[in-house]
Amino acid sequence: MSDSVGETTSGGSRVLICVDGSHNAELAFNYYADHFHKPSNEIVLLHVADLVIPHSHLYYGMGVAMPTGSTESMLQSALEQERKKLKEIETKYRTKCKDAGMKHDFITKMKDNHGVGATIVEAAIKNNMTFIVVGTRGLGSIRRTILGSVSDYVLHHSHIPMLICPKHEEK
Repeated sequence: MSDSVGETTSGGSRVLICVDGSHNAELAFNYYADHFHKPSNEIVLLHVADLVIPHSHLYYGMGVAMPTGSTESMLQSALEQERKKLKEIETKYRTKCKDAGMKHDFITKMKDNHGVGATIVEAAIKNNMTFIVVGTRGLGSIRRTILGSVSDYVLHHSHIPMLICPKHEEK
């Protein structure tokens, strides 16, 4: 590692690209690859996993969601679905990087109680990144205010420069 923070031994940057299987994440990856990537950069692909229990396994009554069956089997099912999704995402982006000749690594973090944005910021700091690339979900202003925005969180809680790619492709 070079003496400069986040700089590779070849003088490039360490770039964190957030991937989640969405079309918007792919647009962000492609935009970075087409417009910003340099051969000396090292790419770290980050997937933040979120275990979601399918609605079909929950019973809703009196304002509370309760498991309909064994909690252990539900968690096993959710974990297996997340593993399958992760493998597909990892294969897709490793192939894209290899085809483009990009030096890369792939890491997965579990979403914690602080949310996806906090997990991204923590991973960027821990991995000594110099640049962060994220896509947007393109929420309207009301939904974004209520639900929050991952890209907005990262922008305001990280001191690392970032590229936020909008949801629509250029025409």
